[in-house]
Amino acid sequence: MSDSSENLLSSIPQLSWPEVQEKLKQPGVALIDVRTEEKHQHFNIGGKNIPIDQLESHSPELESYNELIFYCTSGNKSTRAAGLAESLLPGVKVYSLLNGVSSLKPE
Repeated sequence: MSDSSENLLSSIPQLSWPEVQEKLKQPGVALIDVRTEEKHQHFNIGGKNIPIDQLESHSPELESYNELIFYCTSGNKSTRAAGLAESLLPGVKVYSLLNGVSSLKPE
């Protein structure tokens, strides 16, 4: 990864799970799981399942939101997805769930 893309990703705001829950109470906010459909079926915290490799083709349906919160297993893929969404949807605020759902999964 180049320095410029690394800097772009470090500028993506990371939200804790309680912060995500608060944001989801507001209108115009969507939660997006960027993992595979299989992983989403196995365990998820809600929201739409749009795997990261399909994000670009789904961008028209996401334009109507004011804010998008992305999540994955560890937080890496969701941060990349948020960076991609930020470039595809310039008027939409993007966030990533800090540390992904691995920290929320019941033992």
